[in-house]
Amino acid sequence: MRAVKRSADGVTVFEAPEPSGPGVTVHVRAASICGSDLKLLEFGPSEHIIGHEIAGVLDDGTPVAVEPKVPCRECSWCRSGNEQLCDQIVMSMLGLTCDGGMAERMVVDERCLVRLQSSTPVADSSLVEPLSVGVHGLHRAGLEAGQKVAVVGAGAIGLCAAVAALHLGCEVDVAARHETQRKAVEAIGADQDPEGRYEIVVDAAGTESSHLRSSELCAKGGTLLLLGSYFGDLVLPGLPITGNEVSVVPAFMCGTHAGRREIETAAEVLARRPEVAGALITHRFPLDEAPEAFRVAADRAAGAIKVVLEP
Repeated sequence: MRAVKRSADGVTVFEAPEPSGPGVTVHVRAASICGSDLKLLEFGPSEHIIGHEIAGVLDDGTPVAVEPKVPCRECSWCRSGNEQLCDQIVMSMLGLTCDGGMAERMVVDERCLVRLQSSTPVADSSLVEPLSVGVHGLHRAGLEAGQKVAVVGAGAIGLCAAVAALHLGCEVDVAARHETQRKAVEAIGADQDPEGRYEIVVDAAGTESSHLRSSELCAKGGTLLLLGSYFGDLVLPGLPITGNEVSVVPAFMCGTHAGRREIETAAEVLARRPEVAGALITHRFPLDEAPEAFRVAADRAAGAIKVVLEP
């Protein structure tokens, strides 16, 4: 079975054993490259198959997306709907500490499956996982319909947050740096160039300059949502946050909100907004071309937002 893993030179396609063990078989149809996948290349080779943004079909043809964590479902975090904080997921994270989805097939816990609506193309549905990150973050920020939301950073996660906010009934302005991103903002129905003050500001860039811009856009008593993966120190501007009593809210992966898995909400968002896939997915590659796909995903000049591998 062909699969992808981290190597000394980036990523390599190799012949992996057929997946086995308890669970159900997913025949992977789409596995997209996350910014964290690119960052993890800095940590060197790994024997695990990579990829945590995954969609495919079961043996009977049922289309599914895959939630990439396996919580214990018994601890206090799991019982409260915060499965993303379960200690067990550190050792059961698909694509990181166990085999992920950049492969022809994988075996996963059945509870990780998210069944897709028949109208949703499975080839687009690796977007369900990053959309769930946006949904979870906005729930953490206490978003309510009708609020004004600004998003700083128009990469995949920022655009997913914008899509989720639009779906939840908010006005959304997005700060985008590159032309491809600006076209994507327009395609999803958001506005450009935030100005003024916003009740919720999503920092989806994770840089010192984005922290400053995001804090400047926050209304007094507003919320600054830190969305994305942070591998280094976090430096926030003090006075704009403390002087305006801005609440700083981090978010990680997704969990359960109001009794519903947030990744199921994300699948619903994708089903109701089919234009999202065309706006975010800029490149598709066969699995055998994974090294080139990663090169394109890391090259800002290539205009990539979301790059998808198709086994």
